[in-house]
Amino acid sequence: MHSNAVVHRDMHMRNILFQAPDLEWCSTKDLYTRLGEPQKITAPGGNDQVDGPASPSYRVLPISIVTPCDRVTDVRVVIADFGEALPQTAERHQLNTPILLQPPEAFFNEPLGPAADVWSLGCTIFEILTDGPLFEGLQPDGDDVLGETVSALGYLPKRWWDRWEARSEFFLEDGSWRKEMERLLDPWFRPLGDRLKKGRRVGEGPCEFDPQELACLEALLKAMLTYEPSERITASQAASSEWMEGYDRKALSAAWLMSTTLARASGEVARSGE
Repeated sequence: MHSNAVVHRDMHMRNILFQAPDLEWCSTKDLYTRLGEPQKITAPGGNDQVDGPASPSYRVLPISIVTPCDRVTDVRVVIADFGEALPQTAERHQLNTPILLQPPEAFFNEPLGPAADVWSLGCTIFEILTDGPLFEGLQPDGDDVLGETVSALGYLPKRWWDRWEARSEFFLEDGSWRKEMERLLDPWFRPLGDRLKKGRRVGEGPCEFDPQELACLEALLKAMLTYEPSERITASQAASSEWMEGYDRKALSAAWLMSTTLARASGEVARSGE
């Protein structure tokens, strides 16, 4: 997308989809093997139903193609909803992306280019891997998001710090947090690495990431969430990062092998029951 000089401008989880499997060439038998037999239920009666011999005696429930992640054999990810997309040459200063995923330049009326997509994608990767948003807030506004951003990533560049009109609601003149401030859940610094660890463990248990993977992932996200848009890595650089090459692709390969094995086993069980 970026290589074709297009900026999406609305990158978030609901716009990143799995492509549905191609079932057009499946036989009825194969279709039932993959998705299960049709489920019939008795058609309900009532005043809103048509009486007579033509009225249906049963209904067939719509089938679900939802597949557990460990059974997905052919992952084809597609980006959806290009309603906000524009050529890179079209200058734009506002986004309709969910506010917790918007980059800091969006709150200071600066031009929004491909780097804005990279920031939103970095936030989305965090959310996918930890089952929770990177920046938190209950009905937050832009100032709440900036406060959370500073908490996770450190102080803003001076030009933004000086222009931030609501800064005094979060920080004292010396840059320390206002302890009586109630706009954020935790009015203190909670670095990105700490947030990653917290999001990948159950209760007080150990973090699911081993130290080496955690370091690689944190390095990737920090590069995607660099404040200065011109210094942020590109989508292409993110795709070839150490974490993507060393951990993400390895996990996908392992998942593909496991799901393929399970699919074959299911097929053999189905055939043996014929």
